[in-house]
Amino acid sequence: MRRGAPLAVLVALANACGADARPAVTPTAPTPAVDASDVSAAVVDASDVSAVEEPPQGAPLEPISSASGCSLLNVALLPSPAPLIDPQRMTLRLGLGRTQRGPQSSQGASLFNVNALPGERCALRVAGPCVVRDCRPVLTHVGDRGAALLGVLAGLVTIRGSGMQGPYVLGSGENGIYATAPMGAVRDEPAWRADDVACVVADGFGLVPSFRARVTVPPMVRVLDPTLADPIGEVLVVRRDAGLTVRWEPLPEEVTVSMGQRPSNGQIGTWLEDLSMVCAYDGMAGRAEVPPEALAGFQTLAEGNSSGSLSVSARREVAMTAGPVRVILGATQGVSLRARFE
Repeated sequence: MRRGAPLAVLVALANACGADARPAVTPTAPTPAVDASDVSAAVVDASDVSAVEEPPQGAPLEPISSASGCSLLNVALLPSPAPLIDPQRMTLRLGLGRTQRGPQSSQGASLFNVNALPGERCALRVAGPCVVRDCRPVLTHVGDRGAALLGVLAGLVTIRGSGMQGPYVLGSGENGIYATAPMGAVRDEPAWRADDVACVVADGFGLVPSFRARVTVPPMVRVLDPTLADPIGEVLVVRRDAGLTVRWEPLPEEVTVSMGQRPSNGQIGTWLEDLSMVCAYDGMAGRAEVPPEALAGFQTLAEGNSSGSLSVSARREVAMTAGPVRVILGATQGVSLRARFE
């Protein structure tokens, strides 16, 4: 994978807006799973759910050239659309895809498994078509890192594509939080293309059975506004009180507008502790209006940190269950810009 822009489009995981490239963590003894909930606006893949023999744990994926090369295993598809918040189910959100920033291209994968119930470590709120997830820690003294993040585990997770992409191997580290698949390593890899099949194999852990799932990759979206003459060197100014208008060339896919911001505390070491916003729109509309209330939580320079990111992506999602856990598997292709909030 070529060095380039962070794969911000993967948070809607994860919805991991502004996710930076961090190496995968070798799995350690995981902590018990906790109840968790996440957000989704899923489009269900109505493909065949034929049962197949369960592969041994850790078995590599066979080469896949189509959906038939990735039969579903131990999952049940959910109706579309899935509820935004499901407090009755733990949720794993897997994301994969590609993002462009000018001439730079990045692709990778992530798994968001953090507890996001109201009143817990992460907070969720809905603002029009947008869901804002705030995982920034509440700090009470110097050196404080806030309450621990806890994750729902599915064992080692491997993702490969029919275009020979990957493998992306996601392992859990401290408190069972998954690392983002590394994107900074110099590595030749085919780019995701429209309708490539992404196959996910999870070894399973505890109450979560081993499972196999798939999603097809959407086409790349063509953004008309906002744009920058130099996407590498320039920064987009976003006024919180004015909202944001985004336009793209219409396409028959869901389009998401995502923004993210890292905490201003320099001790925070993971993208999971971002403030992130994901808004979903009909791709054929070609236009999105992000309301000011969705931007209200982002900080300006006077408040400690004005830097962030904007991503506009085509997205396909599949919602399913694996044992007691809801799994949201999403694939995105989009563009990203550096942003500054005022």
